[in-house]
This record gives sequence, structure tokens and C-alpha cells, in this order.
Amino acid sequence: MNLSRSQFLRYLGKGASALAIAKSGILSAAPKSKSSLRSKPNERFQPISASEQDSLILPPGYRYNTIALYGDRMNPQGDTFGFNSDFNCFFPFEDKKDAGLLWNNHETLGVLEYYVNGYDSQKQGPNERTDKQIEQYLYALGGSVIRIAKKNGDWTLFPDSSYGRRINGLTEFRLTGPAAGSRAVGNTNKVFGTFSNCAGGVTFWNTVLSCEENVEWVIEPCKLPHETHYGWVIEVDPFDPKSVPVKHTALGRFAHENAALVLSPSGKIVVYMGDDTRDECVYKFVSKNSYVPSLGAANSSLLEAGILYAADFDKGIWIPLDLELNETLRNYKKENGDRCFETQADVLVHCRSAAKICGATPMDRPEDIEIHPLDGTVFIAMTNNDRHGNLFGQILRIREKSGDHAGLEFDFEVFVAGERVRDLLLPTILRLIKKEISGS
Repeated sequence: MNLSRSQFLRYLGKGASALAIAKSGILSAAPKSKSSLRSKPNERFQPISASEQDSLILPPGYRYNTIALYGDRMNPQGDTFGFNSDFNCFFPFEDKKDAGLLWNNHETLGVLEYYVNGYDSQKQGPNERTDKQIEQYLYALGGSVIRIAKKNGDWTLFPDSSYGRRINGLTEFRLTGPAAGSRAVGNTNKVFGTFSNCAGGVTFWNTVLSCEENVEWVIEPCKLPHETHYGWVIEVDPFDPKSVPVKHTALGRFAHENAALVLSPSGKIVVYMGDDTRDECVYKFVSKNSYVPSLGAANSSLLEAGILYAADFDKGIWIPLDLELNETLRNYKKENGDRCFETQADVLVHCRSAAKICGATPMDRPEDIEIHPLDGTVFIAMTNNDRHGNLFGQILRIREKSGDHAGLEFDFEVFVAGERVRDLLLPTILRLIKKEISGS
């Protein structure tokens, strides 16, 4: 059974038909798009079968070595490697391909908090965290920059490198973009801490973007007072240990999964992003100015000014979340008659509400987004949505109609729908490899 565009859009939740469509199996019956089928598997790689073993299982011919463990020293000051590793990316030194800097996200503590600060969440009676426990909690999260090199076939950590750096829940950040210094963030340009760092991205100027996702998981137990200081995309220059990291408010505030960067034909930076929550939206940011390679890290300013869009999959359009361009946002009123969004800062801080008000499409937990290296199409991993009976998720593919990632119209298809029988469940992280992916 083919999954038509209209059926998929109805499934996404526009009315009472959503649950019925999900239960009918229409979504799981969607065929793979033809371009996803490869004529011949890579004979050098033997896929592994699903397993419930609590161990790292690798295909034949592969091995691993441990580079860093939680608590390992990583610089002369005694900073230690963080907890619960997630996204990482490697920045090789120009003159040594087997040596460089590794960035690693540290997302959450969860039920393992006891091993970090000794707090027992199961304790009966009064059970408040001490100030010291909160400090230890926040220090363990965020990100690590470590220097590594390949030695005798194994990758090794340099614990005394001046590049070693912790970015954590106590680190000072500078806010950039329209919300910086605004009333919506407490009239400040300076905030402290990052956590719930899920995935991220690498910029064309060799810095890392790290995405703050489920920040409420930390704000609540640590009783942090300023929730609008969190939920942003941060940027860190791994090669400059003294640089002040930033939070880019122009990219919106929500449960960021990752940041997929691409250049438009005119050289503008385009960043695709997903809000990893049930019934939330897909976004893209288009910079005002164009990338200039010779400027190096100064290109960071491109992420401070531009237009943030939310996707309407019903109409196949990108909706500008911009007060100057969007009359709906300008005129939307609260129950008391006051304007809902007084400034662009209000729009960006309350990005989810702005997107819904403008008609952006609620989705099935849009997580990782990646861009095809050959044809430029955009792949989105939709993990699942049990509110609508979608237990296994799907992967969507977007084609910008104009062939320009900064364009305003797109088509999409269900690239593959998750099914238990296919062993494709809850798609979360994607990776597209240029030499192995066949485009249409």
C-alpha cells in the first residue's frame, strides 16, 4: 500500500483521523523510496544482528579502544572528562591527520546521579540536594575538549594538553542574536551553564555546535532560576581555550537535537534543526550574510542574524518566524488583548508557540537531520509518537523545490517507515556517507 501525501499529513494529527490512520497500518506499509535501495551491499562490511547483550558488539575486522572515561584528567588544571557521553566530533590538526581535538557532549545524569554526587533519589523523607551536590551535578554535564592522537594503532588522551577544556553547567556564556539583553532572557547578555547536550554539528569555520535538548531535566532538580537561559544552540571554538562560548538565540529556543549546516548557492549558512519532542516542529535558519572562508572563526557572526523558519508539511512551505515578515505573529493577541509577541526576542524565546500559531506542522519527535552529500536532499529521523499510535517512527526526506537550501518551498517523501519486521525501530541518528549512498 502506498502512503500518499494526504494520508501522511492526516496521520500527523490534523483531526480525529490521525489515530485511526496510524492503527490501520498505513504508515508502516509505506514502501522504501527507490533511491534508498542499493544494487549491491558493501562487501567489506558485515552488518551485525540485533542483540540484548550489555556489551559493544562490532562487525568482523573492527576493534575499539577506550580513549577517555568519566573522571579522567584532561588538562594541567585538573579538569576531568564529563559524564554520559553523546555526540562527538573530531578536529584534526592541519599537519597531522592522526592527531587533533575531540569534542564530546555530556547529556544527563538520570538514575546514575548517585555515582556523580552521592545523591540517593530513593531515600525516604526529606531529600534535598546540597549546594555541593548541585555543583557536582552541573560540572559533570556539558562538553569536553580533549587532545588525542593515534599511537601504535590506538587513540590516546593527552591529560596535560593546554587544549583540554571543560564546558559545563557552571561555564560563563555570551548570548548573541535578537534575544541577547532582552527582557525575555532577563535583560542580560551573560548566562551560566550548558547541559542536556544531545547532538550538534561542525561549522565551516571549524567550531562545534552543541544542542541543548531536554533542559528541564536539569533545571528542575538543580532549582535553576532562569529557564530561558537554556534550550539554545551553543558554539565553542575548540582551538581557543580562552574563548568565551556563545549561545545563538537567532536559532530559536526548543529541545534541539542537532544542527545540520549547509551553504546555499549564494553562500548563506543554512542550519536545519529538529525539536525532539512529540508534536513539535522542524526548523531551518538562513543567515543574513554570506560565508567568507578567509574570516575563519569570525564567521560565527553569521549565526547571529538571519531568519528562522518552521516547516509546514501540509503546504510544503517554510514559515518565517519573524515579526517583520509574519503578520500572524504581529497580530496574535493574548486573552487579555495584549500582543503575544512584543519583540523578535519573544518569538525566539517562545519559539514553539510561535511555530504552532503560524501553522507549522507538529511532527513525530524530529531528531537527527542530515544532508545528502550528493543531491542535497534533507533526511529527518522521526523517532516515534505514541500519542498517535506511531510506535516505530520513520525517516522523511525533503527536497527544496528551487534546489536552494535557502528556498521557501519544498516537497517531501517518507523515505522509509519503521517496522519491527525490518529491524528499523525508533530512528534517531543518521549518517550519510558520500561514497556509499546512491542518490536518485
